[in-house]
Amino acid sequence: MRLGLLFIMVVASSQLAIADDAIELRKQFHECLIDQSKTERFHKRVMSIENPSATEVAYQAASKALMAKRTWNPIEKISYINKYGRLIDQAIKMEPNSIEIRFLRLSIDFYTPMILGRKDNVKKDKYYILEMLKEITKVNFDASFNRFILYFLKDKKIYSESELALVVSKLNT
Repeated sequence: MRLGLLFIMVVASSQLAIADDAIELRKQFHECLIDQSKTERFHKRVMSIENPSATEVAYQAASKALMAKRTWNPIEKISYINKYGRLIDQAIKMEPNSIEIRFLRLSIDFYTPMILGRKDNVKKDKYYILEMLKEITKVNFDASFNRFILYFLKDKKIYSESELALVVSKLNT
């Protein structure tokens, strides 16, 4: 009995640690968008994760995109974007129904130049996210990440008013 209770406590605490890590990654990613001087530290932290989950791979990809934005060297920019593409696609293959991973890809590919061939993902992810949201009751992200998602989607006019209303209704704001 005690062993079973101990096992449940260990599993529950490890799940909380994973959730805390995801919240921290989201927070650090958002901070990099506001203050580019934090990008390199975020990049080093996220790339040092051993045996990353799909979400962690997605943030590794996002860190590559942030590094591409930060560098002035065109060859390095292309290298970072190519690494971003491989990692984000790997994350989606690992967890194809993750709204968070799809949103990260949508929000980054939205800004990539057409010549890099990533713009098709914006439309795919837009509709994929919308379809997934129709099937669930709500998304349980932390409030600051919800605000970030809503700000981006409203500001970039990704969705129509009625589509955006669905997104708002599913986010835990």
